[in-house]
Amino acid sequence: MLSSPSNGTIDLDGVSDFNFTITNAQSVQKCYLLMNGSVASTLLSTSEGTNSFQSKTFSSYGSDTNVTWDVNCATIDNNYSAGGNYKIYYPTLYLTSDGTGLFANDENLTLNLSTYTDLNTHWYKWYKNNDLYATTLITNGLVAYYPFDNDYNDHYGSNNDINVYGSLDNNYTMGKIGKGLYFDGGTQDCLKIMSPNFLTNQSGTISMWLKPYVLDFDAFFAVRGPSKYMTYGIGSSWRIAISENFTDGMGFITSHQTLNNTLVQNTWKHVIITSNGTDINVYINGTHKMSSSDILSSAYPNNGQWFGDVASASYALIGCENPTSSSTQNRFNGAIDEVMIFDRYMLSNEAALLYRAGILDGNKLSATLTEVGNVWKAGHQENYNRTSWTSDKNSLPKTIT
Repeated sequence: MLSSPSNGTIDLDGVSDFNFTITNAQSVQKCYLLMNGSVASTLLSTSEGTNSFQSKTFSSYGSDTNVTWDVNCATIDNNYSAGGNYKIYYPTLYLTSDGTGLFANDENLTLNLSTYTDLNTHWYKWYKNNDLYATTLITNGLVAYYPFDNDYNDHYGSNNDINVYGSLDNNYTMGKIGKGLYFDGGTQDCLKIMSPNFLTNQSGTISMWLKPYVLDFDAFFAVRGPSKYMTYGIGSSWRIAISENFTDGMGFITSHQTLNNTLVQNTWKHVIITSNGTDINVYINGTHKMSSSDILSSAYPNNGQWFGDVASASYALIGCENPTSSSTQNRFNGAIDEVMIFDRYMLSNEAALLYRAGILDGNKLSATLTEVGNVWKAGHQENYNRTSWTSDKNSLPKTIT
């Protein structure tokens, strides 16, 4: 009555099929799939010919495993079974989905890794119909990368390392992608990048995830010289504010701000500030929020000023405007994650790539981004203690139903 495939190897990608054949099925009421003696799946309707179970149970094993499996079918007066031993190959990485686990268009996608350690920095990439659609890291023009997963180091090989001020040592928190760093707005909480290799640039980009706790013009990034500076912070009504004090002969501070409520208290937002040398643009969560037309006054034009416009600039700061000041003013209170600094202007589609990858977390893709018929796969690389990145590996593709 019941026949099954011969023993062999299943190349698992999170969901696998067990196929079996039923003959003389008129009296079959229910069939079960058992893995190592435990019911893994139930097939309520059967018919003559080939039937199939779908099972996600293999993903719980975590390594290559020998598994005994059986298919049992119950009839009114008897039970029939077929089974065998399979070597279950556990993949390096594979996709699963929430809910039914059948990759419906209302389910988030998750990239699962066979081995994962939070001691490493992870780089996730998502491909929609073979085109890159979301990524946690862009390397074109990247000159410094601070993931804040387990240290304050530059993880892209430029050695733009950091001096720690205040009580930030090991002050890690739940980040947007992996861990992040918590700044309490204290009198000296600050990170200082000594003599970085990007201070003379006339154009460039800052990208980071911000989660502000307090509104009090809190500086999250700055470039300083002996007397002049450029500061990026939170202005009134939760705006992004860019303030500059240059050697322009007048000594005034120019200031550009986005619209009210650009940021939200206790909420992660992805912030990109980018200059092409003539115009500064701001992107929040992948959406354009400020350009040359969005300034406080025509007396303070947005001319695309960047780090190289700060006279004799010698260092950059994360989390404060002045590391030696005893005041808590202009010190960030909140969490910062995934700080990237580029030596070039960033395009709008790149801003969207970085935002999409962090809507949930780097290894999770939001169901709001998927549609029926899309074919998705994910890629992964990792880095430990600034050693070289591992080779890029990709999951098998999955189609959204």
